[in-house]
Amino acid sequence: MRQRKMVFGVIFLSIMLSFMLVLPPAARPSTSDRDNWSLSTNRENDSPEQDRDGHKKKTPPTTGSGVAVTVTFVVPGAALTWAYGINSADTIVGFYQDSTPAAVYHGFIHQGTSYTTGFTTIDVPGSILTYAQGINDLGDIVGIYEDSTGTTHGFVHHGTNYTTGYLTFNVPGADCCVSPQGIANDGTFAGTYGGKGHIHGFMHKGTDLTTGYTTMDAPGATDTILNGIDRTDAVAGYYMDQNGGTHGFSIRSGVFSSYDVPAMTVPTPMAGQTQVYGVNSLGVLVGFYLDTAFAYAAFQAQGTTLKMITVGTSIVFPYGINENGDVVGEVYDSVAGAYHGFAIIAPTSTTASTGRTGRGDDDDKNQHRDNDNNENGEGGSH
Repeated sequence: MRQRKMVFGVIFLSIMLSFMLVLPPAARPSTSDRDNWSLSTNRENDSPEQDRDGHKKKTPPTTGSGVAVTVTFVVPGAALTWAYGINSADTIVGFYQDSTPAAVYHGFIHQGTSYTTGFTTIDVPGSILTYAQGINDLGDIVGIYEDSTGTTHGFVHHGTNYTTGYLTFNVPGADCCVSPQGIANDGTFAGTYGGKGHIHGFMHKGTDLTTGYTTMDAPGATDTILNGIDRTDAVAGYYMDQNGGTHGFSIRSGVFSSYDVPAMTVPTPMAGQTQVYGVNSLGVLVGFYLDTAFAYAAFQAQGTTLKMITVGTSIVFPYGINENGDVVGEVYDSVAGAYHGFAIIAPTSTTASTGRTGRGDDDDKNQHRDNDNNENGEGGSH
């Protein structure tokens, strides 16, 4: 059984484990990244100098290859690595299991263009495990940690000092397992919690971490897993129906849309086995599905357009996508029997500099409702 279940067991409890990733990984046929990977279909219409809000883009030089760059990586000293979120500066967050006998989980942030260096560990003070799961364009991070009593909490981190700046929160009414999955540029964050035997999505708005929570359940769902939020506060994830099937969804401008991989897709999907994890403001979704050969296939979808995501012959699980269409997640190395992070970076967002902070442009900072004056300690507001 995949060790990845250990990670998600903390987040989603046994109700999730009954239907997620129940089969051992199997290698998929090798397919060219050039053929299967693409950015948003609207990308060529974007201004090369400005983003959708009129802010000046950080437009670094390309690699000259004209195709996306795919890399796999392991946090130095880690036994297992998962990449979960990526912002527009291609700063990546995730978590890893260390190689000590205790096999402790730590969060990480990665900056720069070298995937053998540039990693910083993220551990909430006093925690016995930490997962970093989402990052916005200002560099604000959300995730979960477990304290010494075995209780999990959500956290928000501001600033660039990863020994301080953590703010704890717990969703009112949650029985357990609060798990923020992503954070928008205005500070709104979204995720999942357990309550009364079911899983619910939630969104938080405002600066008070004791209030401002809204439960978000898919219509008719028994369980709703909210996995991503974009810069416009649109959210995406998947839900379980009354028959135990899973379906992707997004909520944009208050409009709920269900998403299932089309039946004519190759490899052929099983009905009711689609899971969505990431979303950007162009409406691009990333996720995976179980096919009729009982193997997992990863996809990128926008409207009726669907592209497969492959990384060599590895099993691929994409978890995050940024405004540029760059994707991160995990791959299973069947030879090593281990999980590694991966990133697919578009050539127009591949930088020559390793000095990025991921804090965003000044205009983005000014639109953020919060500031970094309260970067120290764990509190009830930010």
